[in-house]
Amino acid sequence: MRTASPLSPRSRFESPGLSGDEKGPFDALTLPVVITGEVTLTHRRAHAKILMNFIAKYLGEEEVFQPHWDFLRGFVRGEIETIKYKMLEDPFPDGEDSDVLKIIRTSITVRIENSGPDIVGSLQFYGNQIYQYLLRENAALRDDQQLGLCYTDGEMPKILIKAKDAASAKARLAARSGANAKSR
Repeated sequence: MRTASPLSPRSRFESPGLSGDEKGPFDALTLPVVITGEVTLTHRRAHAKILMNFIAKYLGEEEVFQPHWDFLRGFVRGEIETIKYKMLEDPFPDGEDSDVLKIIRTSITVRIENSGPDIVGSLQFYGNQIYQYLLRENAALRDDQQLGLCYTDGEMPKILIKAKDAASAKARLAARSGANAKSR
């Protein structure tokens, strides 16, 4: 007779009469798992706060306190109740696996950029949905202000940028990173 050991959870699921090397009826079962959720106002405020901090760090304190960012600051503070956003599902097909996509799938990306006549901010967590927020309508960032960074645990941020003047953005990032390291 076999007895189940409290230290061996697997033995509780073995079928009577089967040795440990044979498969029991539970070993062949696979169940699909679907996780659903809702992007609540709290989530949107948290995302907006991340984008506001990103703007402050990389575009500067003087820029973030300009009146044209009042809407975003007001939303973060709870003074404004709505912000336009969209969620882009499955932005990268599974078949695609470039070096950049491999990095994106293991990172958090944050971007601020022009999209048509507007400025949008985007967040993506580990290659999943992209949360895109309308930050300013009928406004544009200069080319050197458009910036996207990819944050991977334990590494320095990598630049993912659409700006035509990537060298300027890299220099600005290096200068800000150096200033932050000195102030710590």
